[in-house]
Formats: sequence, C-alpha cells, structure tokens
Amino acid sequence: MRTHLAGIAAFLLLLVAALVTFLPTSPNGATCGTWLSPEWSKAKTSSIVNEASASQAQAENAGLYELADEAGAVSTAAAHAYSVCSGALSARRTMALVLLVLGVAVPATVLVTPGRRAMPART
Repeated sequence: MRTHLAGIAAFLLLLVAALVTFLPTSPNGATCGTWLSPEWSKAKTSSIVNEASASQAQAENAGLYELADEAGAVSTAAAHAYSVCSGALSARRTMALVLLVLGVAVPATVLVTPGRRAMPART
C-alpha cells in the first residue's frame, strides 16, 4: 500500500514539475515563454533598448517629440518585461527543480525505510 501511494505521489510531483517546466508564464501581461525557452534574453532586450534609444534621439533632433515619447515607452516596456520575466522564470525554475527532487526523493525514501512490522502476540 505504501509503495502504491509513493508511486502516485511521485507521479503527481513529476507531472506538476513537467507542467511548470513546459507551460509558458506571463506575469503582469508580459509574455515570457518557458524557462527552457525564454522569450526575453539580455541580448534581445539590450538590442531593443538601443534601437529605441537611437530612434528617440533621432525623433527629438527632428522635433518629433510625440514619436520620441513612444520610442522611450518602447525602451521602458522592454526593460520592464525583461526584469519581470527574469524573476518569474527564475521562480519557475526553482519550483520545477524542487518538485523534481521531491518526485524522486519521496518514493526513494518510502522504498528504503522499513515498514511497520506486526508485533508477535504475547502468550
């Protein structure tokens, strides 16, 4: 009976770990992808921020202040999305690893520890 319960617990823990690993996350409206395949990398964010900053400077030099404000907003949104996604994916990674360890440790502990034995009847 114990081994069946340990097997069920291990299956459920590993199933939740797989879901946490492969389902995408999107905190605060930012689409982040999964922790195995994130949508926001440091290089991508840096590229977007640099392009937006260059566009903002060009728009300001041309006197197009509304367009400059939009470019600044894009830069800010990209930096915010990277920050939010980095934290969310880090939390997902931690949860998946903890669940994976528990999914292996629970049945291993149950199989290694001896079960309760019936005491012989006293006569």
